[in-house]
Amino acid sequence: MKKLLILGIIIAVLVVVYFTLYFIDVSGQILKVDWQKVVVNTIEEYGFTEEQLVKREIDPKQAKDIVNHPNHYRHVNFVFRLNNDSAWAAVGDIQIEAHLPEEAKERLVWMEGNLFMSYVGTVDNRPDGLTAIFKMKEGDTETDLIEICKQIHFTLTGKKLGLIDHGSISVPIQYRGD
Repeated sequence: MKKLLILGIIIAVLVVVYFTLYFIDVSGQILKVDWQKVVVNTIEEYGFTEEQLVKREIDPKQAKDIVNHPNHYRHVNFVFRLNNDSAWAAVGDIQIEAHLPEEAKERLVWMEGNLFMSYVGTVDNRPDGLTAIFKMKEGDTETDLIEICKQIHFTLTGKKLGLIDHGSISVPIQYRGD
């Protein structure tokens, strides 16, 4: 009987320790996002057709202009690194929202609606990003466009996924430098 009581106490202590460690691991901000690169490429490098651009929900008239005047446009990659240190909770249902300054709004033609993968697993550290197409204004250089893009802020939202629902997260993202 005494051995059974000791075994019960040991099991109870292990359960309490497990859940304590679990909740410490999943509490707070488990996802970090670093944005360190803005990569600008010419439209020609991607060989876009009007049909491909229209499939990305670009107005057909705008798509035709991009194909006919590719030197007036640039393809931009916003490169992020997503780092989830939690061993017991993943982040799913990821959405990203861009907050554009006026200069970027004036030039933006199209931007992807979300990251490549909308899930970050446990103890995961991986790259991801968004792409966009910007129209160059008269006198703009690629360096000017990079500086304008660095002023964009993003907000990443998602849900913590573990043994139980741990609520949502919100991660502000701003450029940190090359």
